[in-house]
Amino acid sequence: MLTVYVNDEQEAVKISEKAVEELVQKIFHIGELEDLGEISITLTNDEEITRLNRDYRGIDAPTDVLSFPQDEGYEMPSQTDENYVPLLGDIIISIPTALRQSQQMKHSFDREFAILLVHGILHLYGYDHEHPAEEEFMKREESRILENLGSFEVRG
Repeated sequence: MLTVYVNDEQEAVKISEKAVEELVQKIFHIGELEDLGEISITLTNDEEITRLNRDYRGIDAPTDVLSFPQDEGYEMPSQTDENYVPLLGDIIISIPTALRQSQQMKHSFDREFAILLVHGILHLYGYDHEHPAEEEFMKREESRILENLGSFEVRG
């Protein structure tokens, strides 16, 4: 079973935490991702995501989404342990940046939010875009998931 934690630290857009949880579940289902574990989604502002981007990536500027997989460099409990629950990781989304990007791309905020969420989730599962072949593969998977999401709203 997938457990989704939503932490809304921003004030730019009223977001339904329940809708975000449902969207994450839908993405996992469509993406055929193993839905066992815990994932944390933090909705933040440009100042906080700039701090995180600077501290973890050395880039002193806001970004739209950051992903922090929890299995990198940590000793995980054994999967044979009956209490084992994988900690998939954390996704941080800047809501002001998502809002600006949705306006620039001329699509809804909900669509932009889903794009960022799918992108972040795929990073937790090891997808990357550092090399052209990886980027092509990741873009195809993002498109496939987004095309199959159907209608949804995350605004509360």
